[in-house]
Amino acid sequence: MTAAIDRPRLPALDWSLVPAHEHARWTRAWDELNRRGCRSPLIQSWFLLPALRHFGTGEELVAIGRREPDTPAAMMLLTRPAALRCEGFQPSQAPLAAVLLAPGEDVADAARSLLRALPGTVLALTLLHLDERFVAMPAAAPDVEISPRFETGAIFVGHDFADYYAAIPTRARKNLERRLRKAEAEIGPASLQVWESAERIDEFLHLYSDTESRGWKGEAGTAVGFDDAQGLFYRDMLRAAAERGDLRMFVLMFGDRPAAQQIAIDCDGITYFLKTTYDESLSAYAPGVIQRYLILEWSQTREPPTRDFEIYGQVKEAIAPFITGTRHVYHLTVLRYRAIKAPLGLVRWVKRRAAS
Repeated sequence: MTAAIDRPRLPALDWSLVPAHEHARWTRAWDELNRRGCRSPLIQSWFLLPALRHFGTGEELVAIGRREPDTPAAMMLLTRPAALRCEGFQPSQAPLAAVLLAPGEDVADAARSLLRALPGTVLALTLLHLDERFVAMPAAAPDVEISPRFETGAIFVGHDFADYYAAIPTRARKNLERRLRKAEAEIGPASLQVWESAERIDEFLHLYSDTESRGWKGEAGTAVGFDDAQGLFYRDMLRAAAERGDLRMFVLMFGDRPAAQQIAIDCDGITYFLKTTYDESLSAYAPGVIQRYLILEWSQTREPPTRDFEIYGQVKEAIAPFITGTRHVYHLTVLRYRAIKAPLGLVRWVKRRAAS
């Protein structure tokens, strides 16, 4: 894990709260702060607004912290405080915490001052899925709890795809090549379709939903449905991406049979892999690995080629050999009073014991 950085304490931020449904009051400042900091499309307002529309309660708040009257230094999208605590707005479809900090700001210090600005008495503020690349892990403190969630992966292809491929461990390359031959011999050659137009979004989501619903997520009731909240979110988000020219929908084919699908966003020369599914009856051919490889290969044929790829989610064994770098995604809780840290820990321990 990257070592926490000790930063000099700055004066407390002056916070204001805006209802998240009043878009005109915060989206412009939000996107400007994103441009000044992490520059990620996954926390731009065009990505977050569909999430609020389909997964929010309508009571979410945007907290705006300032040092200068017209220049936010920190912004966070929050659920309405309840039961003495507050959390960041974090549906599972959003891979990153909706937290923005200007360069030099410390997330724990920002949270400390925000706790005192929230309505009512809020004892704890929890922010989930913080990427240490964008929100540096704060220093240890009695009022801070840091929970590493998982390692996320990145791929940097470099200027020569052949060199990147040669650097992949021999066993992984041979397994990939063997499965490509096996798929071609038993079903049909592997090929990649790239859909980038808004007109094909519904067709893609029908295909994606059908594939995922026939697997374990369908049995668990968590598969993306064409007309459920997840499907509506992805439809709206993908349309917004298409308007910006950032939409990528990939379909892996074995012969004339769809084998896997991948939702992605391409922005500022980086491809962000969001959600993927595959036909589980084809697991022996590793369609997810083949699809990822063909996407990397295809991306080098573009002008200019895409060199950087972000994979949000835990790095799994099958894809690990293709990763060139990892970093931590972590959860953060900041307490209003350090004295409540031990009691909260005891409550969590009792709940875990009861659940087991």
